[in-house]
Amino acid sequence: MKRARRIANAKFTSEKITIDGRLDEPAWQTAEMTRDFKQQDPREGDPASQQTDVRVLFNHDFLFVSAVCHDTMPEKIVSNDIRRDFDTLNQDYFTLLIDTFNDGHSGYYFAVSPGGSQHDRQISEEGRAGNTNWDGVWYSEARRGPDGYTVEMAIPFKTLRFNREKQQVWGIHFYRRMRGRNESTYWSMPPRRYSLTRALAYAGELHGVEDVQPGHALQIKPFAIAGVEKLATRGEEIKGDFDGGVDLKYGLTPGMVLDLTANTDFSHVEADKIGRAHV
Repeated sequence: MKRARRIANAKFTSEKITIDGRLDEPAWQTAEMTRDFKQQDPREGDPASQQTDVRVLFNHDFLFVSAVCHDTMPEKIVSNDIRRDFDTLNQDYFTLLIDTFNDGHSGYYFAVSPGGSQHDRQISEEGRAGNTNWDGVWYSEARRGPDGYTVEMAIPFKTLRFNREKQQVWGIHFYRRMRGRNESTYWSMPPRRYSLTRALAYAGELHGVEDVQPGHALQIKPFAIAGVEKLATRGEEIKGDFDGGVDLKYGLTPGMVLDLTANTDFSHVEADKIGRAHV
């Protein structure tokens, strides 16, 4: 029997959206509200103790997502890590997970803490593998208040890979972690044994996005290697050593990536000379 999936609807806007965490643009008030999160922990299946209201907008360039994370005791909100890719075990945060091919196999993870820190990664192999070194181009802001905090995100379509059909249907998860309450809540509820990244098969669906184009995922990563060589004999001349190269990734199609390297870096292998190191 096919599982019934929850549906969220995105609304097109021509209005300028400023990513400042305020949600004061009129377009947000016209977007459909998505709510009714359920607990995974500590009481599986119970309604979330605190309400989370999510809205989705888009234009031809960006997917916009906002979340109003209500909290009747805002002093319980934990936000103490301001780094990129913050520690999600010891922090409150709101997460958007998108499965752009809606196949339960791969996706993108975007999380924002109450202090505005970002955490992102690519997910593959049905959530069993993830690339935490991936730093996508996206924008977000959070703003704390007396009743909780708000999150506002703008994700360029060029950051994502998806097919070129006119009307898009994506898998989607909304997740909220409340560290001070030891509570984890989902909009589309997976069984407790599944972590968020493993729960792609239990995602809801995002409808309404249309007439948008994916990016080509161009990534250029130059590197340099420097070091010195010196023999143990007294008076031996010190010789400098410098080398470099570049890695390039380019998306030829939504499912195929060209990966090129000029002057491959083998500096980490055991045969390297002592003294060579990355800079």
